[in-house]
Amino acid sequence: MQQVMQHATTQQFVTPAAYAKSRGLARSTVSRQIAAGKIPMHGKLLDPAEADSGRDENLHAPRGGAVKAVRNKPSDPQKPAPAGPARDGNRPNLAKAQLAHELARAKRAALLVGQLEGTLVDARKVELLWSSRLTDFRNRLLMIEESIGSRFGEECRVAIRSEVRRALEELSGTAAAQ
Repeated sequence: MQQVMQHATTQQFVTPAAYAKSRGLARSTVSRQIAAGKIPMHGKLLDPAEADSGRDENLHAPRGGAVKAVRNKPSDPQKPAPAGPARDGNRPNLAKAQLAHELARAKRAALLVGQLEGTLVDARKVELLWSSRLTDFRNRLLMIEESIGSRFGEECRVAIRSEVRRALEELSGTAAAQ
């Protein structure tokens, strides 16, 4: 009778691998739960009923998942937003900053290439050059009055002077309006 009882009790015990296979679990999952003490062992074997009970208690026990449930609740407009990394959609601000940095670097590199190829010039240098050329042109126009006046008389000099000044004032007014 003792042999029958012993035989009946040993049949209900299985190896962790057999238990994992019978429940469709990974062997590593069962091993972790055994190591954590959630599934009791009897030597090198386990009782499937005890293992199911231990796993069931573990699955329904309160743990960090309660925090996730709070996070998933709709936010209360009266409460401030939780502290943490701000996100725009699924992209964190760091990724956006890195993208902006890379775009700026690419733009700077393109500007440098344009300068080296001669297709891009410094606007300040162009402005100074034009200013210098226009001043020279104005001075030469004003000198026409003296040159013509000495050759053709005072009346001609006065007429040229008034026309040159009128033209320069028009140009000055047009430039100031732009």
